[in-house]
Amino acid sequence: MKRQKLVSVARKEAEAHYEAIMPGNYGEQIEKYLSPFRDVLNVLEDTSIYNDLSIGFPWCGAFVYYCCKECKIDLTIVPPNIPTSLALVSSWLFMAMQLENLKWYEFIEEYDDFVPTEGDIIIFNNLQGNKSKFTHMGIIVEVTDDFYLVAEGNVVYTKENGKPGRKTDLKKRSKSQNIQGFVRIVE
Repeated sequence: MKRQKLVSVARKEAEAHYEAIMPGNYGEQIEKYLSPFRDVLNVLEDTSIYNDLSIGFPWCGAFVYYCCKECKIDLTIVPPNIPTSLALVSSWLFMAMQLENLKWYEFIEEYDDFVPTEGDIIIFNNLQGNKSKFTHMGIIVEVTDDFYLVAEGNVVYTKENGKPGRKTDLKKRSKSQNIQGFVRIVE
């Protein structure tokens, strides 16, 4: 039931095409994703820079966190025993390995006991050719034979003026490329 609601919330947020101000990755439209992390990031980084609302940060993890909280999914913004926050994509893996209401599935071509489905959180690697793991994430809102339709925040796109932008959006993603793994919300 929570995963179904998560699909609905994530789809609505993605279809709204909320945009960040660039450069800087901040702005009124996306502040609802950023704001829960500002105090935490200030503490973790021993700074006060995130009090400035014109300071942003990569926010795909914050988008997923916001959607989960809207669905009353029990998450802590700082994973136990890890000095980071869920704004960082890799922290979702560590969170899923520690909490009973989440389960991590490393990507493999075929699973014996797991089929990715709507409401699963998908974590990507190397999406922009940077050969890094845990680079982006979103929420699967539809599964077809060929692709996952994923609700995402901090999606890179090209504006009409030719400049790069970041927004919420629905993206078709290959079922076999650039996937690090999945986080399932256990109901």
